[in-house]
Amino acid sequence: MKISLKNLSAIAGRHGFVVCSALPLEVASQVLQTQSSNLRDWQDRNYCGEMKYMERRVDIFIDLRNFLPEVRFVVVLAIPYSGQKALHFLPKWGYGRVSRYAWGKDYHIVCRSLLESFIADLEVEIGDVRGMIKWRAFSDAVPLLERALGARSGLGFVGKNAMLIRPGLGSYFFIAEILWDVSVSDWEENPNLWRGGRRLEPKVEKSCLAGENCSKCTGCIEACPTEAIVSPGVIDARRCISYLTIEKKTPFSPQESSSIGDWIFGCDMCQEVCPFNAKSDELQRCDSFLDSKPCKYLSLQSILGISSDGEFKQTFKDTPFMRARRERLVRNACSVASNTKYFPAAKLLSILMQQDSSELIRAQARYSLEELARCADGVEAIRIGRFL
Repeated sequence: MKISLKNLSAIAGRHGFVVCSALPLEVASQVLQTQSSNLRDWQDRNYCGEMKYMERRVDIFIDLRNFLPEVRFVVVLAIPYSGQKALHFLPKWGYGRVSRYAWGKDYHIVCRSLLESFIADLEVEIGDVRGMIKWRAFSDAVPLLERALGARSGLGFVGKNAMLIRPGLGSYFFIAEILWDVSVSDWEENPNLWRGGRRLEPKVEKSCLAGENCSKCTGCIEACPTEAIVSPGVIDARRCISYLTIEKKTPFSPQESSSIGDWIFGCDMCQEVCPFNAKSDELQRCDSFLDSKPCKYLSLQSILGISSDGEFKQTFKDTPFMRARRERLVRNACSVASNTKYFPAAKLLSILMQQDSSELIRAQARYSLEELARCADGVEAIRIGRFL
């Protein structure tokens, strides 16, 4: 079974994917193999923090046959989730900032639906093969080194902040992959290469090297408030605000609590300062991620007032916030309240400190309340002191 890249790209476009490319298994394997030593070094330095799924054996990440034994080609796609140019923004007092990928619907659900529809159309295009193609589709769902594949396939280059960047589009897009046993007949003539359509040679492109195309720009490294970018393309997740607010399941240390600032879920600092995002095309976005009420900020009072997992699920079902669950999101809200000196949260922090079923939340609420008391003066200090 075969399909041309031209037809593949045309069908992808109908489903919101703005860039579509493909790599044969042997080339994809070569790319992933070059990443093995970097990945092993990253693991040895414990940069993965509490993300146990990133501690798996290196060969699991670099052999695509672990995901689909029959794989012959990898289709790599980009789908933008934000059409707004980079802009620093600060919420009103009493709110926490949200990374823009989480402003709308859960991308895992949206991407999966789009990928399944895409595959269904491809089966029609190829011929009467419904149910005969062996495939698996992913979007940040398995430990696949998708940014390296994206760079080698021509979607863009890996920046110093480890994000995949495509000139004209920036980095505000999700990467999706389809592993299948279908051949892409003209893959080497990919018209969607970010380098003006130049044919890919059967070797690893320099674009796979992090920061190679950032020139002398170090904006992302300088903008990261926690110095999580330890070298071009290398992130110490333990310092990253996105990791701290979403992936870290254990209590914050005082330094971690302070370091998240006013970010309640994720962080965009290294992307907001990127020149490629400032020059991105505002019209390129996928409406499938949009929500009627974008969650650019979350009310601290509202989050601190969620008293049960059931209430949390009812409020945030089918949104990216489900990843953090109630315990972590409330913990984050406690920290943001003290970091931003949001004194009206004192009463709710006191209730959480005394009554919440989660030891993690009780401990963070106490710490944040003590921090508020330390920052307050006059009548405010007396009022908060009564809650301790």
